Amino acid sequence: MRSIVGAFLVLVLLAVPGVARADWSGDGPGDVLAVDGAGSLVLYRGNGAGAWATGMAEPVAPGWGTYTALLAPGDFSGDGHPDLLARDTDGRLLMFRGNGAGAFAGSAQVVGSGWGSFTALFAPGDFSGDGHPDVLARATDGRLLMYRGDGDGGWVTGKAEEIGTGWGGFNAVVPGGDFSGDGKPDVLAVKSDGALLMYRGNGAGRWVTGRAEQIGSGWAPFTALLSGGDFSGDGKADILARASGGELYLYRGDGAGGFAQPIHELIGSGWSSLSLLTLAPSSPPPAAPTTPAPPPEPGPAPAAPLPDGNVSLDAGIRCTPPGGLLRVSVKVRKRAGRPAPRVQRIVFYVRNGPRRTDRRRPYAVHLRMNRAAGTKGRVYARVYFRRAGSKRLHTKTVSRRFVMCS
Repeated sequence: MRSIVGAFLVLVLLAVPGVARADWSGDGPGDVLAVDGAGSLVLYRGNGAGAWATGMAEPVAPGWGTYTALLAPGDFSGDGHPDLLARDTDGRLLMFRGNGAGAFAGSAQVVGSGWGSFTALFAPGDFSGDGHPDVLARATDGRLLMYRGDGDGGWVTGKAEEIGTGWGGFNAVVPGGDFSGDGKPDVLAVKSDGALLMYRGNGAGRWVTGRAEQIGSGWAPFTALLSGGDFSGDGKADILARASGGELYLYRGDGAGGFAQPIHELIGSGWSSLSLLTLAPSSPPPAAPTTPAPPPEPGPAPAAPLPDGNVSLDAGIRCTPPGGLLRVSVKVRKRAGRPAPRVQRIVFYVRNGPRRTDRRRPYAVHLRMNRAAGTKGRVYARVYFRRAGSKRLHTKTVSRRFVMCS
């Protein structure tokens, strides 16, 4: 599979901890986004097994040739779809909302200015542990800074948090996903001597220790690294590396900070023209159609606990006709002896399907279900809430099955 001349690359991968999992095209496996020589953003679909669905690029949007950095942070806007962040030549950071089906929803939104001086930008997922994707930036003096995303297309504060110094000497700094296998996002870095280092994140915006772990050597010849998710389909974070000759290699992670056998596999050639690489999470494929089941019994699904209350999702009591409306509602109940959680909004959605946001009680919406007769699936509700006396935004997702009438 060959690249397109002068392209930026974004690999959309699986399972960055704490971030909504949604691949760019909406078909489940991780995808590759690139900017070609004409400045157009194009899509290469992954097959979920360490290779490509086809060798053909799909056009996404023109006019992307002027950006100096490209990040795929996952669901940065909080609407359940993966988004893109791009830095322009004026140093502005722009957010492009994805629609969950390989295209954009609306125009770009400026989410920051003064970003032009950073020597590296990448999106490690939910590095701070608050349930929202963050952005890390390397300053010219070698400091590593964290900008906490607020889960609504902006930032928790207007100030960066310094989380490290002395990062200026690395040839490359990339998100590692959960490379160590402890459920928290890590960061990978390549030294000038070719040593590959892993810095374990502690899940709260800092590091498990102040020391890096060397997990490889001989990585200096690579001209680009991609990491942060599961490209091979085994549930463990992998690394993609581009050699100086344009060959693209897959290094399968073992889920414990090392590599599985075979250590590397050639998965592409002709990639030398690509200039920027980054990656973000993707989602498992939607449930396949199955034989229709009897209508569920009346009553809500079992409640899942919130830190300060209970939440349950009701998806109706009968099947939904194709093209009909599925009524879904959420009930948030106060737990005995504790203040009720303050719900900010609830996003109701079906993967690769309709989506609605509700901000007021009684938290009930209707979703238009254009699904084939007899199919089954799940409807989800992502609740954004704050605990009593706290400004920190939390999330909780609940789901329930639905059935399309035969």
